[in-house]
Amino acid sequence: MHTEKCGDQERGKRYRILYPKNKAGHHVVKPVKEACNYDYVTELIAELLQLKEQSRAAGL
Repeated sequence: MHTEKCGDQERGKRYRILYPKNKAGHHVVKPVKEACNYDYVTELIAELLQLKEQSRAAGL
């Protein structure tokens, strides 16, 4: 199976062109799946803890 990868790096969407043998030379376009990124979670937890401490200091 022959594959080509193309995509727009600025937008983050990527697609690949497949030429499977069972399609007799016709191509198929499929999106390239990327791994999940959970880097934002640590920032959210830090902000949550900061807001919790601020509310304790304010006596709420």
